Amino acid sequence: MRRILVFVGALALPVLAEAEVACLAGEAPGVDPADVETVAQIVCSQLRRQGEQVREASVAQGEHWRVSLRPLGRKVLLSLQHVGENGAVRREGELMLNEIEETPVGAQRLVAAVLEGRDVSSTATVDTLIGDEVRQRKKKDGEHFFGIGLMGLAVPGTDMVAGGGLILRWSFETTRLGVVADLRFAGGSPADDEASFVSIGVGGRWFASSGSWSPFLGTGLSFSGFDVREKGEFSGGQSGLGAWVEIGAEILRLYDSRLSLELRAEPVFYELQASWKGLEADGRKYYLPLTFGLTYMF
Repeated sequence: MRRILVFVGALALPVLAEAEVACLAGEAPGVDPADVETVAQIVCSQLRRQGEQVREASVAQGEHWRVSLRPLGRKVLLSLQHVGENGAVRREGELMLNEIEETPVGAQRLVAAVLEGRDVSSTATVDTLIGDEVRQRKKKDGEHFFGIGLMGLAVPGTDMVAGGGLILRWSFETTRLGVVADLRFAGGSPADDEASFVSIGVGGRWFASSGSWSPFLGTGLSFSGFDVREKGEFSGGQSGLGAWVEIGAEILRLYDSRLSLELRAEPVFYELQASWKGLEADGRKYYLPLTFGLTYMF
């Protein structure tokens, strides 16, 4: 009988030893002692929930789990270590909290990561994001603008000059680069020949200076409709893709609104189809529209 009891006791020793693994609060300089005790209790409770046989203790003796807190500004670094009999750290992990109140969620993830040998970031789910995982990402500065302006249209090879029109614009600008989206339309002429041009396009600009005013270069693509009526010579129109290149200057760049002056060559990727009294006739002709504009952006 005595031998049986000894044998049963020997089998039970590993279980008893496992049940005696201590879980305690470690270093926590600058953190309220009451908060330290509560955090350690939460982490130790998570260890038990995830299958570890631990007991809360105040003194480290032999193998134990150690919960540590360290402040970093307004944030708190929560760490968990599994320390062996010889004092060597067997397993460990850490997690940055935006505030100590994130401990209940953070403790669950930290314990799971340490027990499974994973990085804490791999335990994140949609409803358990904490710390730096939810911080606002810093971006470089840029500004959005809406604009309205006046434009003129000229067509080399005709006497059509100073055809008036309007510009509607959206743009995004950084110190040196910009993105521009335009709706532009113009037409008419004080001379005999007439033309009309409407386009919608998007492109980019490069600013040569970061000062209160800057010259710029720009280019982009557009979809346009273009008609030309030369008295006694040609009348026709077409629509399709085109491009634009520009030079200009932007002033008042240090303020919330600014002025943009630009001169554009807007080569279209098509020829105009001649027509007479609404009927197509043989003949095509290529024209290059030039535009100049003044746009107020706000």
